Amino acid sequence: TQVQVTGPSGHPVVCPYGIVDETHTAIIEMSSAAGITQVSGEEKNPLNTTTYGVGEVIKDAIQNGCRHFIVGIGGSATNDGGVGMLQALGFGFLDKNGNQIRFGAKGLEDLESITTDHVLPELKECTFRIACDVSNPLCGEQGCSAIYGPQKGATSTMILQMDKWLAYYAALAREQFPHADAKYPGAGAAGASSSASSAAGAVGAFAPSTTSAVNGQRESHVFVSFAPKTSSMVNAPSRFNNPESTKSSKIAGSSRLAASIVMPASALQHNTAGS
Repeated sequence: TQVQVTGPSGHPVVCPYGIVDETHTAIIEMSSAAGITQVSGEEKNPLNTTTYGVGEVIKDAIQNGCRHFIVGIGGSATNDGGVGMLQALGFGFLDKNGNQIRFGAKGLEDLESITTDHVLPELKECTFRIACDVSNPLCGEQGCSAIYGPQKGATSTMILQMDKWLAYYAALAREQFPHADAKYPGAGAAGASSSASSAAGAVGAFAPSTTSAVNGQRESHVFVSFAPKTSSMVNAPSRFNNPESTKSSKIAGSSRLAASIVMPASALQHNTAGS
């Protein structure tokens, strides 16, 4: 199915997603609602881009009867900590005047409180599995702003600002939701292979029933179930000269899975940067 949602730059986009009727499971690709390919030029700015549309897709799936979610979080244009997504689901991220903060990472600068008064009630019935392939923490030298910010259009000044704002956001979330952990492997990876926002950390902070399939290992049975119909595996990372690509569990993890069932695996480089 598909639904029109708010794109990363605020313009409407049509986001397709899958529904497994038997298990009431929605399969959502974050980049279809907040993708890096959906912005260009001056719109490519993580201070402004939002994950609001991702929350709208989740809300639509809930209205369509889904209660289980598998969300792939690679390739987004955002660095808002998943706040936009949660706003769409009814969470309040409020400034000092009690108003919702602005879209994009810049909104985090104004964050004073988090409220749950208007959260979609069905959300408590839902489970989430987050598919990401890196293990970066939320903040710091290996955090989402420093590692993935540049390819989303962030300058060095923006990176320092976003890292500071995300650290405060994480501390505020921890006060209200003790299980929120900004240092958990993958909390900053909600950008996964192409780097998305910190949606994984955000979902994990507010949905106790969330699990994160960092390295894909927790969901390996899904891959293996298709193996009898598959003759080989091909990985296609954007580049190998990126330090993250050499550590990417998308390559290493999937290769281990292939080896476990005696399937040949290879990797092809597709580098749109031209280097």
